[in-house]
Amino acid sequence: MNKTTRDATAKRLLTFLVSAGVSCASVAVELGRIEGFGPVSRGFAGGGVAHATGAAAIILNPAELLSNKPGHELMMQVSEIRPDINVRNEQTHEIVRTAKLGNNRGPYDLPEVAYSYRGDDWAFGVGIFAAAGFGIEYGRDSFLSTTSTGNVATGLETSARLTALRIPIAFAWQPTATVRLGAALDIVNLGINVATLYDAKQVKMLVQQDRASGGLATIVGALPTLAGVHLNFVNDHPIAGGLSGWGIGGRLGASWQMSPQTSVALAYEFETRLTDKG
Repeated sequence: MNKTTRDATAKRLLTFLVSAGVSCASVAVELGRIEGFGPVSRGFAGGGVAHATGAAAIILNPAELLSNKPGHELMMQVSEIRPDINVRNEQTHEIVRTAKLGNNRGPYDLPEVAYSYRGDDWAFGVGIFAAAGFGIEYGRDSFLSTTSTGNVATGLETSARLTALRIPIAFAWQPTATVRLGAALDIVNLGINVATLYDAKQVKMLVQQDRASGGLATIVGALPTLAGVHLNFVNDHPIAGGLSGWGIGGRLGASWQMSPQTSVALAYEFETRLTDKG
């Protein structure tokens, strides 16, 4: 099988599986977006565009790098999220609870590391920030791993995780005593782990509604003894996912010091563009 054929087959497979996941998944990735970066912004519940936030300014408003003291600054912080997400079967009243069964799955440790340097009328910064993350994990023995069709206890894993990392590189310039300008380019990495079971009835419904296409979907839908389909893209790693994509983003920022006590600032976040290859 040549590369073109492999790529086409992979795309059809992913189209079918993603359609199934969007339409009928019994579990979904729970995403936690970090509210604020660095201690100052976290204290303002996510604010910080018009405040001196230290090296974290590279991901909030790069112009505010010029609010730092001259010289070097290093910021390190770890955010820990402990999700408590339970699923209840309305028919059997069985309850399955989240658990820690793999690398960085409950609690989820999200890093924030940044370095900045300020000169006279310019500043530079670089860092790595976990912009979002965490998910769910329910093991292999619950009703989520058992098909409704045939009541087959598959022993297959049910879990999901999403991580989003931003690696910004920022530069700021102060053209006048009261005006500060800044820009940042972000390298973005998105990692997804998905392991979930779809009942045969769900799969066949998608095929009948023409919401899943390709050779694999036709074969799966025609199997008379099919009990379910298991979607599994998992990389048991603290950060990397079974499916991953790289992309770019960025932001522009400007600050105006109206008075010693008052500052007005604006920041614009560009749309992040990611590759569609895992």
